[in-house]
Amino acid sequence: MSRYLNPYTDFGFKKLFGEEGSKDLLIDFLLKHLDSFDHIPTILNEPIFHKAFKTAELANLNREQYSAYEQNLLDYWGVKAAVDTARDEGHAEGRVEGRVEGDHAARLIVARNLLELLPPEVIAQRTGLTVDEVVGLSNNMAKNAGKAPQRSGNFR
Repeated sequence: MSRYLNPYTDFGFKKLFGEEGSKDLLIDFLLKHLDSFDHIPTILNEPIFHKAFKTAELANLNREQYSAYEQNLLDYWGVKAAVDTARDEGHAEGRVEGRVEGDHAARLIVARNLLELLPPEVIAQRTGLTVDEVVGLSNNMAKNAGKAPQRSGNFR
């Protein structure tokens, strides 16, 4: 084929096969000379041609090569499925942990607000916290009494 046309650089090839009306002629040409291409010419750099070249590559594999290819695909899909499942399970587990932590933080806030009104045992019973957690909150509040409240963020 290189004696007549070079599909990579030849102006005639590009002019003849590169126009919209020449698609059928181009396809016929490709089917006849597909085995002589070592890579896809720039003029054919479109998804449909990539798919056609991939299909042609697979069609040229012998039985042993094709079996190895299929096994490789199965291995890839198995690993991909395992990774996807692990990621999904990790996201779900993270959401559950986040809800638990948020729920606990909300209970601590409620308990802190009730410390001046109720005894620690009642607060623990109503919030689901342990008495030790409520007493710890009370001790922290006593330590921080008189200190300026801490701000979060960049406020001026």
